Amino acid sequence: MSHLQSLREVKLNNNELETIPNLGPVSANITLLSLAGNRIVEILPEHLKEFQSLETLDLSSNNISELKTAFPALQLKYLYLNSNRVTSMEPGYFDNLANTLLVLKLNRNRISAIPPKMFKLPQLQHLELNRNKIKNVDGLTFQGLGALKSLKMQRN
Repeated sequence: MSHLQSLREVKLNNNELETIPNLGPVSANITLLSLAGNRIVEILPEHLKEFQSLETLDLSSNNISELKTAFPALQLKYLYLNSNRVTSMEPGYFDNLANTLLVLKLNRNRISAIPPKMFKLPQLQHLELNRNKIKNVDGLTFQGLGALKSLKMQRN
């Protein structure tokens, strides 16, 4: 794919990918990567670090169960993790996206608890946690979300 230097959007939805693919040198220019409907089980920083221009990442409808190893520092604005199997989130997981992330969607997962100060995302404007298993919300859960315009937590 190295001859596709003008390539900006890659959509590999509804395949049987088990990891985020290595697209070689062209990765640095990709702004949108959509891998929805695959079999990806984890997000490894080494699989994403080459995507230095990435603004939108869609990993919806995969088999991701944990958000534990900190997300790599990218220019990500939109992160979609809907319809996975996420049960736990490690504090600090999203910290490297603090200066850029605007939209975070974690709908239709299995999240039962949100660690205090989980979202240190001062630029985040839209957070969606619909259809999880959240029972309690700590008073400090949403501290650090000064720009938040909408919070959706229906059907928990």
